[in-house]
Amino acid sequence: MFRKKVTAIQLLAWLFVALTAPAAQLLAGYNWIYVTAIGVACIAAVGVVLRITEEDNIPKWLAVVQALWLLVVIGLFSKFTGESWPMGKGDPVIPVVLLFLGCWSASKGAETAARVAGVLFFLMVMGYGLILSFGLSQTRWETLIPDSERIGWLAVIVLLTPAAAICIPRESLGRKKAWLLVLPIFTGTAAMIVGSVLPAEVCSGSANLIYEMSRSIQVLGIKGRLEALVCALVTVGWFSLTSFLFSGIGSAAEKILPGKAKIVLWCVLVVEVILSVMNVPIQKWIVAVMAIVIWIILPILVSGIEKIKKSKKVKKGIDKSGSK
Repeated sequence: MFRKKVTAIQLLAWLFVALTAPAAQLLAGYNWIYVTAIGVACIAAVGVVLRITEEDNIPKWLAVVQALWLLVVIGLFSKFTGESWPMGKGDPVIPVVLLFLGCWSASKGAETAARVAGVLFFLMVMGYGLILSFGLSQTRWETLIPDSERIGWLAVIVLLTPAAAICIPRESLGRKKAWLLVLPIFTGTAAMIVGSVLPAEVCSGSANLIYEMSRSIQVLGIKGRLEALVCALVTVGWFSLTSFLFSGIGSAAEKILPGKAKIVLWCVLVVEVILSVMNVPIQKWIVAVMAIVIWIILPILVSGIEKIKKSKKVKKGIDKSGSK
């Protein structure tokens, strides 16, 4: 169940659905030029890492490190899930429910969770397409070049999250890897539209930027009252992201402790619920730096060391055959 491979199309759809929530809720008020540039750089690095780990050649010690790191990332993102609904900040109910649903979905196996995301993909495209189209019609073009220099470590954390697919058994992306660029394009587009519709003080002070924009959107000159749709879209996105991260832990656990993945997942859920209720503070810059190290630097180093070892073995074999 946990070692069944996710297809390339399923993975791409899953990543898009999962990234819509943090992109729309958290990054939409950032400088869209910086966000897009950071996104392209992060996704390029993710593409390299996904290619060199296609053969599921991650050593067990690195799988342990990445599984533990996913626990931290889930804890960080769960702090924002309650803010997907108005007046939800500080309320533990929404984070706990989404943690449970994400864990339950992941317990069915990554391939099953990916199929669910594949169905949600079309709903998310239509929903965000509608919201952003209405927002585009109210864009103040004089603010298209942003004055804000908000970049933040959170942008790096969010845009490196697709690297968690390292832990999930998957088919090769091949040429479809280019579709990963849809992720920074969507993030940059959302940041551009929201940042040009909302005043700067709202962008800097709101916990749910796409929701704030939906309150001011007008449809045919009348306020559209699209808040409920936006809240639903963001909540579905957080569910998909939580399911994706839990699936990474489940797949890593199956590799480390075969047959024990479900037990590990439910134990992780208990830990996450406790951390969510306790509201443990997490420094975003530390998380961003660690994400770069764990998702990008370590896999590249491990892959490079393995290639050197293989080349030495081949050279020794050639030398032995030559001496005979």
